[in-house]
Order: sequence, then C-alpha cells, then structure tokens
Amino acid sequence: MPIIDLAVEAAYTNFGKPSQTIVQGGAAQNVGFKLHGASLAGLLILPLGPIDLYAKGGVINWKADQTVNGSTTGRSGTDAFYGAGIGFYLWILAFRAEYERFQIKDVDRVQMLSLNVLFQF
Repeated sequence: MPIIDLAVEAAYTNFGKPSQTIVQGGAAQNVGFKLHGASLAGLLILPLGPIDLYAKGGVINWKADQTVNGSTTGRSGTDAFYGAGIGFYLWILAFRAEYERFQIKDVDRVQMLSLNVLFQF
C-alpha cells in the first residue's frame, strides 16, 4: 500500500457565459464574458482507506471572449491553476468534491467548486 499516489488529469472546462448590464452616467452597457479551456494537472493523493485527500496543480490553455454592446474581443493564453479535494470510493464509483483556483491574466478571480462522480474500470 503506497503512502502517496500520483495521477495525471486532463480536462476541458467551460466556465459559462456570465453577463450584466452596467449603467454609467445614465448610459447602459451590456457586458458578457465567455471563458473556456483545456487543462492538464498532476495530482498528489493521500489514500486513507475509502477516502482520499488530494492536491492538484497544472496549466490551463484558455480562451476568453468579452462582448460589450454587441462588439466582441477575444484573447487566449496559458496559465497555472491549483486545487484540493476529497474523494470517497464505493466499489467502482468514486465521489469527489474539489476546489480549484485559476490564475488567469487580467481576470480578477476564477475559481470553481465542483462535485464529481467517477466510474472506474
């Protein structure tokens, strides 16, 4: 029984399309943002029986589109992210809860809390 397990994880994340209307000086602007990307991470896993604690770190290759009053500008890049989580294993199913924080340039804060169900074969 190893003390620490190592794993690699590849993922694609779509962060959605948040939007809002901003009013400045009596003029309203519709602002929308779309962010998505593929990522690759390494995981450091501490197995504790049917429960695992893990930390992850990696890179995300992202693309962002910002729309202001119908005019869209796009940019892309590759930045780091990190996270931590807990997993519970029951036969061939695994249930995970994790938190991830993405360090994307020029974006104030991108973070994600997720619940996952894994089928292992």
